[in-house]
Amino acid sequence: MENYALLHELWRKDVVDWQGRFRTPLQSFTATPRPLDGVPPFVWHGSIRSPEIAEQAAYYGDGFFANNIFWPKEHYQQLIGLYRQRYAHYGHGSPEQAIVGLGGQVFMRARSQDAVREFRPYFDNAPVYGHGPSLEDFMAGTRSPWAARSRSSSAPWPSATTSATTSASSS
Repeated sequence: MENYALLHELWRKDVVDWQGRFRTPLQSFTATPRPLDGVPPFVWHGSIRSPEIAEQAAYYGDGFFANNIFWPKEHYQQLIGLYRQRYAHYGHGSPEQAIVGLGGQVFMRARSQDAVREFRPYFDNAPVYGHGPSLEDFMAGTRSPWAARSRSSSAPWPSATTSATTSASSS
């Protein structure tokens, strides 16, 4: 967090004096190149599980990106709720104005049974997935709104346009 605090300051001040715990102090330091047109870049703080990252994003008024692929949706709802609350607390706007991004993954085939069969070796052998709940339990805990539709519709997915916005694996 200290490194980001320094970077944040370097983007906003022409001359920086800095002293922290983890790096050599800076005296009258100017970083080059400067941000284009004097506008620092927009920053996303990404997290899978850390409330400290949500807090950091809120403190600086930056975006919060929840990579929601490993935990049930309730976990991410709590992280996003914390971020939105703290964003408003720090005076950057209302909770609804806080900028949230979500990421995930999808493995698709024309038939869901084929997708499960082909993805299982990746799931079972990946350190982050494997040795935990079964693939079926994991899928049930992270079920998307599309899952209910795909069971009640002859079409496997809502539309090609919608699924084009996600990452898909293909052989």
